[in-house]
Amino acid sequence: MRRQNKKHKIVAFLFSIILIGIGYAYLTTNLKITGTTKIGNARFDVHFKEAEVLDYYNKNVSFDSNSNSNIKPGTPIIKGENNSELEWNVTIDKPGAYYYFAAEIVNAGNIDAKLDLESSILKIKIGDEDEQSYKFNDVKYSDEDTYFYKIINAFETSIWFEGDNYQYINAGDSKSVYGNVILSDEYIENEEWENIRGKEIKITLDLKYIQGDSNPHSNDLIPSDFKEGTMKVRVDNAVASGAGPTTTFPSNSNSNSIPTPTIVNKSLTRSECYTYSNEQHCAQQDKTFHSMEYEVIFNSSDDYYEYSFDVINEEDYDIKLEDSYGFLKVGAEDEKSFDENDIYFWNILDYIITDDENTDYYSIPANSTAHVTIKLGIHNNFDPDYLNRIKGRKLKIKYILYYQQDFHNEHGSGKR
Repeated sequence: MRRQNKKHKIVAFLFSIILIGIGYAYLTTNLKITGTTKIGNARFDVHFKEAEVLDYYNKNVSFDSNSNSNIKPGTPIIKGENNSELEWNVTIDKPGAYYYFAAEIVNAGNIDAKLDLESSILKIKIGDEDEQSYKFNDVKYSDEDTYFYKIINAFETSIWFEGDNYQYINAGDSKSVYGNVILSDEYIENEEWENIRGKEIKITLDLKYIQGDSNPHSNDLIPSDFKEGTMKVRVDNAVASGAGPTTTFPSNSNSNSIPTPTIVNKSLTRSECYTYSNEQHCAQQDKTFHSMEYEVIFNSSDDYYEYSFDVINEEDYDIKLEDSYGFLKVGAEDEKSFDENDIYFWNILDYIITDDENTDYYSIPANSTAHVTIKLGIHNNFDPDYLNRIKGRKLKIKYILYYQQDFHNEHGSGKR
């Protein structure tokens, strides 16, 4: 009898394992939804985080007054379950009008996500007319990253993404999406204008993201052929040394102190091989990677943000700066390198890098330290129209340094 009961228990146990397996398969399948889902340590969470009207790109449009005075008129509304929808409203005052906005889509989970074009919807409502819904794929434009719907011959709305592989947002990453409303004054007919004049146009973008099982991954900052190395060089001791009278920091709203940049240090190495006289020769290449990242908001022409840090060389050979560059993200717009942001860096922002009289951060001797100060501010001869492009908007700055051994410095030991 005991043997039979034991046999029944084993069968029941195996059956329960099968049920658990089926249940887990069902749950993992249902990870492919818009919104937030938790299963153990897995979290799927893709949503709109930030949206803003690009008011310097608008003409002949008006917006309903907003009871929240902290929000600029025309700013798209983030709505829907888990903030997965974006809605913008505009009234066209006369032909020749255009309206532009930008928004940021964030993957705050730890599961890669992919845009589901079949399930994503564009909804349009003009005045008191019934709202019309269109599948995102049905409004595809010839450019692979642009979608638009032509409401009448002279009036269209467009949505487009920036960056490579725009359909994918890997865990922890974000993407920028842009939109506009345009009414041509060249092709508009009187009857079309009368049908749209003075009517509020409401457009809603409902993006659906699913689990991205085969998303492309890349890190342009750190070369993929490098591995973790042992070179002892680091950026440390970051100190915020000053800020303008109305400079604010979005990530530090509850403190009166000036935040310091977030610093990342990595030591990298790889083996470089070449063939000479039919023989293969290999040598080890070492370098270090350092990034400094911060967010700041300038509200007046006197605003700036200044910070300093040490580049510490603990090796017994000299090092030199191999490369340096930076990235700027303005509001919800796409992140770009300093060189690509000519509108901001040549007409508005001033980026000054200085160092102490007795040190040079380009070439640092063995077992020594270079002290560096960086100041980001507004140009002295700024154009007020240009200043309005960044006033009150979040600026996200990322500055990158690469160091390697300096073989040509006479003080170097030549260690390898």
